[in-house]
Amino acid sequence: MGRISKKLGSRFTVWAGQYRQQMGKLKKSVPIPKDVHDVQSLVSQGHDPLHAVYIAVQNIASVFAECVSVLPELKSYYKTVGDAEEEYMPAGPPMSPLTRSYFTTWAFFDFRFGSDHETIGTCLIDLGDQVGLHPGMVGAVRKFQESRLGIYEQCGTHCDPPAHFVKGKRTIDQIDPKEMILPLVVIDVHEKAAKNPDYTISMDDVRAWESRHGPVPEGAFVAMRTDWSKRWPDAKAMRNEDAKGVAHYPGWSMPVLKYLYEERKITASGHETTDTDPGIATSKDDYSLETYILGTDHYQIELLANLDKVPEAGAIVVAAFPKPKGGSGFPARVFAVVP
Repeated sequence: MGRISKKLGSRFTVWAGQYRQQMGKLKKSVPIPKDVHDVQSLVSQGHDPLHAVYIAVQNIASVFAECVSVLPELKSYYKTVGDAEEEYMPAGPPMSPLTRSYFTTWAFFDFRFGSDHETIGTCLIDLGDQVGLHPGMVGAVRKFQESRLGIYEQCGTHCDPPAHFVKGKRTIDQIDPKEMILPLVVIDVHEKAAKNPDYTISMDDVRAWESRHGPVPEGAFVAMRTDWSKRWPDAKAMRNEDAKGVAHYPGWSMPVLKYLYEERKITASGHETTDTDPGIATSKDDYSLETYILGTDHYQIELLANLDKVPEAGAIVVAAFPKPKGGSGFPARVFAVVP
């Protein structure tokens, strides 16, 4: 048992009443399983069994953290968490519940304090018997404490490496840094996409670009500008479904992709929409264009933004992203160096 846990335990009478009161309120508003097997109450509300345990652990840890916050031993911890919340959890626009969940997971199970490197989670485990927590739930908290915090790979502006679609191809950590700093080509079809949301880029668009700027340079990063990113973060506007549930947003075309990758030998491509393929294709689970790009061992960037602020030619793009081992994607920081 850590030193902070021992101090909290020795002063249990100071916060025990509040803990029991808060847990009583919590059980009235949210069913709390007595152990990891008693999750039927939450499952009946539509939660997956594992998610039910997840909710229970988060709620119990939250009550415990609130009650022990009155003790001086954790004063510096709560100041740091408060400062981090103010910095990284802005009041608006409304934050996703998942974002809040990630923050509290970090605060309760990742952020360590004291000479024994404890967390709210380890303190709850140490004091589980004392606070009357069922051994099964103590075990669930322990598993939570031992787990790692994850992050969505394909979220916001992100990189799709070849392995995202094609088994055996390169994962994101295998993309050479030389492929991340490239000549930028922006093919502008935003006016056509505004008139026809199902628009797919054509060879006429590529030839028009080359008539103005010369051949698409070998090794380039080619971005398709549609201004679709201006609909972000409205998911409904991005998807643009009709009454039948068919999505309508622009996309690439196979002739253009084959020309760019096979004849012009570009390195990568990107777009502002959520998918390589147009909405009417993805609505039928047709991702043949994305499969083509990744299948030829190239990467792509999705959900690009601000393409209206860079020139059609002459800029250098930097597509930067971490390299988690074996990763099939990751959020990217993409920016341009303009002449």
